[in-house]
Amino acid sequence: MVWRYAALILIGAIGGGLLLAFISSADGKYTAMGSFYGMTTALCWIALHALTRLRTRHTINEFTT
Repeated sequence: MVWRYAALILIGAIGGGLLLAFISSADGKYTAMGSFYGMTTALCWIALHALTRLRTRHTINEFTT
């Protein structure tokens, strides 16, 4: 699970940076801002995933096997 979280953070940082790099004609300041935004968004998704995993009860039924 840790590798998936690391990959999500990396993809978020790269994706956010590329998105704002294309929009702002590769201005370094906006590329860094996009990377930070993408990484922060990924960290929020990871935190929400971790919180929901703690609060859910694991059950096994005919749909999970």
